[in-house]
Amino acid sequence: MEGVCHACHWRCLECDIASDNCLVCADSRINTPDCTDCPTGFFDDLVHVDCQSCQPTHYKCLECNVNGCEVCEVHRVAPWCTCEPGYVEVEGECIPCAYNCLTCTNNPENCCTCVPPRLNPNECHCPHGYYDAMNGSPDCPLCHDRCARCEY
Repeated sequence: MEGVCHACHWRCLECDIASDNCLVCADSRINTPDCTDCPTGFFDDLVHVDCQSCQPTHYKCLECNVNGCEVCEVHRVAPWCTCEPGYVEVEGECIPCAYNCLTCTNNPENCCTCVPPRLNPNECHCPHGYYDAMNGSPDCPLCHDRCARCEY
C-alpha cells in the first residue's frame, strides 16, 4: 500500500520495497541486500544485532560460529586454535619444534616425541649404528660398516 511506512528488518539500517531488502546493513553486518553475514573474525550468535567477536573466547580465530572456531591463524587447529602438532606456542606465536622433535612443549627444544628413527624424547638422538648429520635434517644416516661408532 502506497504511503504506508514499514519497519526495516532488524539487520537493516535502511531498506527499500521489502523490510528485508537492505540498502544499508545495521551495525557490523555485511553483504546487502540480506545483511546476514558477519566480517572475518566475527559470527552471528542469532541473538544480538551486532556480530560477535571470535576473540577472546576463541584465541587466534579468524572465522567462527556459535559452536566454536572454524578457521584459525596459520599453524593453529580448530576449534580452540591451539598450535598444530610439530609447533609450540611461544609468546603467543606458533613456532616449529626443533628438527629432531616430532612434538614439543614449552619451547622448541623440549621434545615430547622424536622424529623416527630418533630415540629418547629428552635427547632425540640417533640410534646405535647411525649418526646425526647436524644439518638441520631429522634423518639419521647409517654409519659406515667398518665403524663401530660414528658421529658427524
